[in-house]
Amino acid sequence: MNRFIKHIGLLFISILFIQGCIATKKYERPETYSVDSFYADTLTEDTISMATLDWREIYNDPILIGYIDEGLKNNLSILKAKQNILASESIFKQRRSNYLPSINSAFSVGENYLPTNSYLFQDRPSDTHYTDIVLGGVFSWELDIWGRITSLKRSAAAQYMQTINATRYLQTVIISQIVRNYYTLVSLDAKVRILEITIENRQKGLEIINALKEAGQENAVGVKQSEAFLYKAEGSLLQIMNEIRLVENSLSILLGRTPGPVDRANWDNIQINEELNIGIPIQLLQNRTDVQAAEYNLISAFELTNSARASFYPTLSINAAGGFNSMDFDNLFSINSLFGNVIGNLTLPLFNQRKLRTQKEVRLADQQIAYYDYKETILNAYKEVSNSLYTYQNFQELVKLKRKENRALLDAVLFSEELQKQGLASYLEVIYAKDNAQVAQFEIVNARLLQILSVVELYRALGGGWQPSEIK
Repeated sequence: MNRFIKHIGLLFISILFIQGCIATKKYERPETYSVDSFYADTLTEDTISMATLDWREIYNDPILIGYIDEGLKNNLSILKAKQNILASESIFKQRRSNYLPSINSAFSVGENYLPTNSYLFQDRPSDTHYTDIVLGGVFSWELDIWGRITSLKRSAAAQYMQTINATRYLQTVIISQIVRNYYTLVSLDAKVRILEITIENRQKGLEIINALKEAGQENAVGVKQSEAFLYKAEGSLLQIMNEIRLVENSLSILLGRTPGPVDRANWDNIQINEELNIGIPIQLLQNRTDVQAAEYNLISAFELTNSARASFYPTLSINAAGGFNSMDFDNLFSINSLFGNVIGNLTLPLFNQRKLRTQKEVRLADQQIAYYDYKETILNAYKEVSNSLYTYQNFQELVKLKRKENRALLDAVLFSEELQKQGLASYLEVIYAKDNAQVAQFEIVNARLLQILSVVELYRALGGGWQPSEIK
């Protein structure tokens, strides 16, 4: 009979072990999108991506490099993200320690008074009592035979890596924001210089047209038009100065400073690495830290689902206690005061199946959401690369066209001035020609700025701008 019970017990344990092997599943990267020729029609693919370059090789302005270094050290969003890394690391260490047994020590002293009305103690004196002293420890260890604890540890590890990669992605965003604000400021300075020259010319023009009016060669309409052009330029200058202040304040906040003025280079000296090697499509998934963060989030959700599956199976644990127990301190450490016990527990959930099923269903839904987030992140990554490439190429051509337009308008200014000297054109026509030339110069600055910013965006979109040594 005992042998039969033994065999039945072994069979039961074997069945549970086999079920435990299929309680958890192994993570495999899901299929997403085929993008082998995603941007083959834009630039020639290269096995080396510009994303692998350090940001100092892309942005070679010493002032800008100093600002980026300052921002990486002092930006409050990055500092908060680093604290999230520390918190996530602590959670991972806690989950990893669940493999180890729990050991606690205990010390207690108690006075026990026996009731005389009790059937057990009815023959004892009414003042009977004794002291109970216990010094010992409690040992508890859950055996991870179904993989529940392992899954929780893997989930915490994935969440830790997700936090690291999310912080790295934030770093790339902060760098691009610093660069965008810096180059925007430099371009605004260029516009200020254009407007200052324009205002100076229009003031002189107003003096000239007033003199021509006095000489009877111009009328009041021309004078008022000239005044209006001057006021328009002065108003535009005020708007640009206001925009400069706002951008300076934004850049200061990114650097972790109080709002205020910032130094910058001259627009004519701005250079940026424009060797647009985009690499092969698969590299995008490797370089984009937001894609990696999304996948680690998916892994974490996957392992939590594994843990929910394992919760349906019995929990096997070993509990033990031992130490010294005596009625007085003198005999506490006597060999006769030693005590100990060991208990093995096999706990099977019976009446909370609905709760466990709900937990599993919620985990499965969370896992599916994480999968959709992963796919969406990949789609957005490819979209950003495509947008940046097309923007760069279009504005590269636009800059060339605007420069041709500017040369033509400058020639028009010369021709109008010559015609005005010969009495074949009014001075107002000269002012119109100069105004058109000034607008064209503005548009050249805008087009060149957008071309530069498209390189900045492409570098970020390809996954450039983070270095492992920066995030610790």
